[in-house]
Amino acid sequence: MSTKKYCITTFLIVFLVLPLVSNLFIFLEGIGFGIMILISALTGFFYAKMVKLPGGFYARYLPILLPVIYLLTLWVITMFIAKGNFASPYFAIFTYTHLQFFLALFLFAFSGNFWGILGYGLLIYLPFIILFFLSTQIFHKKLASKKGWLTMTTIFVVLLVIILFQAKHKKQNTFTEPSYETVAESEVNLYDYDPENPTNLLIKPDGPMSLELTTDFPILDGATAAYPVYAAMANAIYKGVGARKLGDYVYCNKTESAYENLIHGTVDMIFGAEPSKEQRELAAQNGVELILTPIAKEAFVFFVNKDNPVSDLSVKQIQEIYLKKIRNWKKVGGIDQQILAFQRPVNSGSQTIMLSSVMKGKKLPDPLREEYATGMGGLVDQVASYRNYAGAIGYSFRFYTTSMKASEEIKLIRVEGIEASITNIQDGSYPFTVTVYAIMAGSENQNAERLKEWILSEEGQTFIEKVGYVGIR
Repeated sequence: MSTKKYCITTFLIVFLVLPLVSNLFIFLEGIGFGIMILISALTGFFYAKMVKLPGGFYARYLPILLPVIYLLTLWVITMFIAKGNFASPYFAIFTYTHLQFFLALFLFAFSGNFWGILGYGLLIYLPFIILFFLSTQIFHKKLASKKGWLTMTTIFVVLLVIILFQAKHKKQNTFTEPSYETVAESEVNLYDYDPENPTNLLIKPDGPMSLELTTDFPILDGATAAYPVYAAMANAIYKGVGARKLGDYVYCNKTESAYENLIHGTVDMIFGAEPSKEQRELAAQNGVELILTPIAKEAFVFFVNKDNPVSDLSVKQIQEIYLKKIRNWKKVGGIDQQILAFQRPVNSGSQTIMLSSVMKGKKLPDPLREEYATGMGGLVDQVASYRNYAGAIGYSFRFYTTSMKASEEIKLIRVEGIEASITNIQDGSYPFTVTVYAIMAGSENQNAERLKEWILSEEGQTFIEKVGYVGIR
């Protein structure tokens, strides 16, 4: 057999034939893996024993090493381009370049175990390589090529070190456990504040309100944290509509969708934080002017596990934690423990405040991600909700974390030594005191304007304070 024919044949056996044969046993799981390891090893042993080997190091060994180098290199490149996100469309690069493992790709993608694809490839290739090498040492003339072995070893070591680094980074930035206690907007049962719920938790007025609407009810929407406020207002002011029909006028689609509904004219007024850059741009594209009216004050707060010894952070320390310049609690007076800094999704109210009021325009690194498989290998990828790990830190609004989603398992952090108390919010001494707005966009419903004026009145501000927010008067 010529050297050229040997190289082509050997490469095809390792790169193509073994993976294709492995597809026959993949669904046998553990037994199938064992069979494939045995087939791969025996193939390597007998092939090396029977074939006439070239005399040069690279001609002899490169054809069996190239498939593994190819596998590892493509994995490293794909993980880098996709930023470790298995849900990224860039990950198709790896899939399309390893179609010889088509059933294994399907199985592992279906289960969401993408690391299994890399492991399975190594499982097929390495037994052949190891037994092939051992057989050449037994049945053929040994090659003393220190340079060749050093080069191959260096390539493998470098690739494996990079993959281990990627695996460590991936573990730190991806969460798949659904069982930990969370403090996230999705965890609040909004039905507790639904006017249609006869046992709702909405604050009731002490007596008749100076404003009562009996027709042309403004349609309201807003952030989750503001829902108890505007739902309670509608419940007290909208007369004659009936509790069962209040849901036709009072929505809670969260900040991002609420802004979209306002801009597209499907609601009259929304409540929440200032719009993000993207939301302002969306309004401009639709020829809509957003009119922001301050109605209350709030505190943007940071919280940690109750057992975390750190109780106070400076503004700079918070910024550096989220910029990943500070990665260990020991650097800020805590114990030697990694910091897991959770973020919120883009265009959510809390993320908008985080970017504008806390980070002051500094770009945040990618947030911790949550990935899990759903039918037919579809991978869901989203910003991970707060997990109350010992080293975790998250953020939200004071009212939300202390009233709507109160938990004895977390504690609020003082900022610059100042706690987020009502007094400190009122006088503005708390560093991250923010404004809650009623936002309109040219509604033709005159009662929407009347409602806004009532909110700013003495009675309206008293009502807001009774709910638990801090008035602006």
